[in-house]
Amino acid sequence: MKRIIWAVIGCLVAVAWVPTPAAAQASAAAQAIPGWEEVTPGPWAVCSDSSPFKFYVGSGNPKRLVIFFQGGGACWDAGTCAASIHRPRVELDELRAGQGMYARGNFDNPFRGWTFVWIPYCSADIFWGDAVRAYAPGLTIHHRGATNARAALLWTYARVPDPEVVAVTGRSAGAYGSLMWAPHVMRRYPRARVVQLGDVGAGVMTDTFGRQGFETWNIAGALPEWIPGVAGLRARAETLSVPQVYVEIARTYPRNTMAQFNTMMDSTQIFFYALMKGERAPSPATAVEWSRRMQASLRQIKASVPNFSSFTAPGSRHGILTFPEYYTETVGGVRFVDWLRQLLRGWRPGDVWPP
Repeated sequence: MKRIIWAVIGCLVAVAWVPTPAAAQASAAAQAIPGWEEVTPGPWAVCSDSSPFKFYVGSGNPKRLVIFFQGGGACWDAGTCAASIHRPRVELDELRAGQGMYARGNFDNPFRGWTFVWIPYCSADIFWGDAVRAYAPGLTIHHRGATNARAALLWTYARVPDPEVVAVTGRSAGAYGSLMWAPHVMRRYPRARVVQLGDVGAGVMTDTFGRQGFETWNIAGALPEWIPGVAGLRARAETLSVPQVYVEIARTYPRNTMAQFNTMMDSTQIFFYALMKGERAPSPATAVEWSRRMQASLRQIKASVPNFSSFTAPGSRHGILTFPEYYTETVGGVRFVDWLRQLLRGWRPGDVWPP
């Protein structure tokens, strides 16, 4: 159960002031992991427990850039924040493991040789928040995910000024980070081909979660205010839906691609959906309800915009990008890594569903 809880269905965002990229201090000597440069933006970028936020950069071809948002839980009230279901500080466990897309030397990896910006997750707000909440005596959470994301992106814009292809992706809570910050990247790199891929972030939520989560995190500042249909949500963020955001971004940037990976009975996404409903553990009915709503959401997005693709696998695993299955997952004769390779080439590989 602890392992199931550890990844999140997260929510969405807000933004805060951060300094110019020149203010970011890169500690090249402090390589926590060989081959990765550690960057500490400054004291304004913090994790939920107020410890320093840092991000990591793997050097590569400057014309090929992947920006990855890590996953790892979320919380929005005294009960969820006291339950330890989010990463409170920067943790490098999955980066050290070097599996899936992190295996940067693997010849079968579509991201082999790319410049890699890895943005850790430690704010409990799916990279959308800009708030400090005292949920109970001794329980104060710094929801600064938007501040942290923007700090990493500003540094990236200065370091990688003119890429030709950019992948903005993330797993679990990081899937929502990739969704919210992809349009910011698209606007910054108008000549680049940008692909957004949310790994296990379908965004199935209750009708009340917008007020519970989005308002609590104060997400308004992270919303791309220049996008029709999203700008109006700044004053009513509680009405936001993930399919709606996908559709509006895809319409605004028809040359770019949006995509999702999910599994039919994702145990973690179901767990958090049940938590939103007030269930301690998901009932069988809730699990089926989540799956049906997830499938309907994907079909709704695809019916609205042609530049959206999805890959849905059987089973209950939570994620693909950072696991060995990244190279082996095959559905209907289509291998996930080959489907991803087509996305990155600017093709539209279509939707993959279990038979």
